[in-house]
Amino acid sequence: MFERFTNRARQTVVHAQAEARRLNHSQVSTEHLLLGMLGERRNVAVKVLVSLGVPLEAVRDEVEERIGHGPAAPGGELAFTPAAQQVLARSLQEADRLRQQYVGGEHVLLSLVGEGTSVAAQVLAGLGVDYSRVLAQVLALWPGGREQPSARVPLDGQLVPAYLREDEE
Repeated sequence: MFERFTNRARQTVVHAQAEARRLNHSQVSTEHLLLGMLGERRNVAVKVLVSLGVPLEAVRDEVEERIGHGPAAPGGELAFTPAAQQVLARSLQEADRLRQQYVGGEHVLLSLVGEGTSVAAQVLAGLGVDYSRVLAQVLALWPGGREQPSARVPLDGQLVPAYLREDEE
């Protein structure tokens, strides 16, 4: 599933697993994906949230208030909840819909916001973030403000438009 994910999108997943462990949760859920996204500060998704005026610490505080800490540190591998699996799968669909050959943080964010019922989606909605605003901001990052099928092939073989490469800063 993660073959098309950019390095930063993959790091979001790694950060999500770390957040679940930090909070003593035995599974990685949508809210951990959101917290993991915040841990990768230079990804496009965070840029979108910041451009929408979303206070990142408020996101973290609200998520942690809602989900709390588990009683004990989990051992072994952490499984993804069905909702988190669906968000990751929908990220691929978001990329396809936008004619992108890669899956970046912005696609994960679109999927999280579009999901609607999870803690992550509710926290974002409470902060005024909805699918149409996120989509508009993502598209605004692209020249011409629309889907861009053009891409270049970086050294890692992933097709990512130069203007959205997360590792070029």
